[in-house]
Amino acid sequence: MRTQWSDRSHGMRRIGVRFCGGCNPRYDRGAAFRCIKVQIDRERGDLVLEHAQEGQVYDGLLIIGGCQACCAGYDQFDNRGPVLKMYAASEVPDVIRRLMEGKTDEKDD
Repeated sequence: MRTQWSDRSHGMRRIGVRFCGGCNPRYDRGAAFRCIKVQIDRERGDLVLEHAQEGQVYDGLLIIGGCQACCAGYDQFDNRGPVLKMYAASEVPDVIRRLMEGKTDEKDD
């Protein structure tokens, strides 16, 4: 398991963002993403958070699940870094901290 965003000695680091399908959301996932993105855009000009798309290469992934199942698949993405998962609005500050530090404490894929 990768614990740091992939190294790019120059240029931007691209973090792909994947949302779950929303079958059982317990919070406003879009609002959580906007909050994270505003803070990262303001503080980390070298990170770009964007909706993950197949065929693109990412330096890490952020998976935003709506409940504890956090069942959104992400194997279809070309990812060179860690996978950071969240499934509750209360995790927003921790996700921001991890992105700001450039690493993740995630233990599982």
